[in-house]
Formats: sequence, C-alpha cells, structure tokens
Amino acid sequence: MYRFQSLAILAGIVGLFALVAYSLFGWTGVVLIIAGSLIFNLFSLSGSARMILSIHRARPISEWEMPELHHISEALAARANISTPSLAIYPSDMPNAFALGVGNGVVAFSSGLLRLLDRREIAGVLAHEFAHLKNRDSLLNLSAGLFVRATSMLSTLFGILVFLLFISGAWLSIGTNLIPLILLTSIAPYGAIFLHATLMRTREFLADRDAAMLTGDPGGLGNALIKLEQSNRYLSRLQRRFRFIYTSDAKTGPRWLRTHPPTEERVRALYELSDRTRPFLAAPVLPASRPIGPRRIIIS
Repeated sequence: MYRFQSLAILAGIVGLFALVAYSLFGWTGVVLIIAGSLIFNLFSLSGSARMILSIHRARPISEWEMPELHHISEALAARANISTPSLAIYPSDMPNAFALGVGNGVVAFSSGLLRLLDRREIAGVLAHEFAHLKNRDSLLNLSAGLFVRATSMLSTLFGILVFLLFISGAWLSIGTNLIPLILLTSIAPYGAIFLHATLMRTREFLADRDAAMLTGDPGGLGNALIKLEQSNRYLSRLQRRFRFIYTSDAKTGPRWLRTHPPTEERVRALYELSDRTRPFLAAPVLPASRPIGPRRIIIS
C-alpha cells in the first residue's frame, strides 16, 4: 500500500512540474530540465553524505568501541539482504538518528540517542534506518525535492515576467491570455510542497513497517518513538522558556507540511503489526533496560 501511494504521489509531483514547464517552455523545456535534474542528482548523491556528516562532526563507530551495536547491525543487514552500512556517532544531546546514501550507505546516531535508548529500542531504530537505505529514500527525497524546487523556481520566474509586463504597460494587450498561467503558477508550488511532505510521511510509515518486519519486534521501535517524543516535548518546553537562546520552535509548522507523521499514529500502526511479525534477535546479551554505549577506558 505505502509503495503504491509513494509512486502515485511522486507522479503527482513530477506531473505538476511537467505541467508548469510545458506551459512555459514546451516539451523541450521539460526534457532539458529533467536531464539537468538527473545530472545534479548524480553529483549530489556522491558528496552530500560526506558534507552532512562533516557538518554534524560525526565520526565512525569502531567495532571495538561498540561491539554489540555492530553485532545487531550485521544481523539486521543480513536479514535485510543488504551490505552492512557504516555506523557513525556525532556529539549532540538531542536524540536522533539518520541514514545517508543508497544501499549500504551510513547510519549516524547522536550520542544522546545512544544514552537514551536500550538495546531493543536501538535495534528498532537501526532497522528503521536500514529500511530507508534499502528503499532508497535518500535518492527519492532528493529527486522529489528537485522537482519541487524546479516548480517553485519556474513559477517565481514567471511571476517576475508578469510583474515586468505589468509595469511596462504590455499587460494591457496580452494580460487576459496569461490568467490561466498565473493561476497555475500560483497554485502549483504549494501543491508540490504539500505532495512532497505527504511523500515523506508515507516513506516514514513504510520504513516503520519494514523495520518491524525486519526485527519481528514492533514494540522496540514503538517504545523508541515514545521516548523520542517525550524528549522532544522537553526540548519544546526549554525553547519556550529560553526563547533568546533557541532560534527555532520545536514545532515544524502545519501538519500538512510536516515530513514525519504524528508519533501516536506511528506507534498505533506499529502495534497493529504485532501479530504478523516474528522476533529474530536472541535473548539480549545486556539487560533490556541497559543502554548500548561505548566501552569505558579506565586509566590507573
């Protein structure tokens, strides 16, 4: 279901772009812009992961440092039938994780997340990020985003042209013929942004479902999401209390513009899968309540 929805939404994004581009430049413009977007995608994928990891000051996690995390990663990768992704950690109290690249890529964890979650929950988060890699969500998001930005750029350029026609007086002779195009270029960018956000929410549901099937433990990821939500609520209270420090609000705008579904909807969908999954992790080496963390080095 989620895969079909994703395909339909992506078709809508590309369709809006094609309609605007064709209306302004004809089929030649559509082909040239799509070709340029594909070339940009190839260059972006090769360098974006390194840049993002550098911005976050992320470093690789060695197997010696966190052996159990690597053990879980290898087991999940084998079951997902993908090459084992690289693992990285970056310094941040904000609990978060993200996947970059396509296929074997890299999964980065914040130090705050590794402190907050236990073994079972980290396995769920890791499986979620592996699902993003296997489903090529980085490539999908980048491609959809390019079409959204191209639609907005073309609409803006047309708006500037209409403004110049208006102040030059040429509007009087051709203005009424442009009304359909004005309406199209006024609505299309917002439609593309809405569809892009909807696509990302759909991919999150798909990654949640695939992660639950991968670990056989929907509750692990569900518990992790609940803990992350509670942590975000705490951050939101801090932001309201110290507005002079925080420059952005924890809320990410209207619901229809958010790239992640509400946590309660994700958790509900996960627990509905409980009867359809099969656990694969053996009895935990560590107690379930004990977080996974780096080895401690004691120097006497």
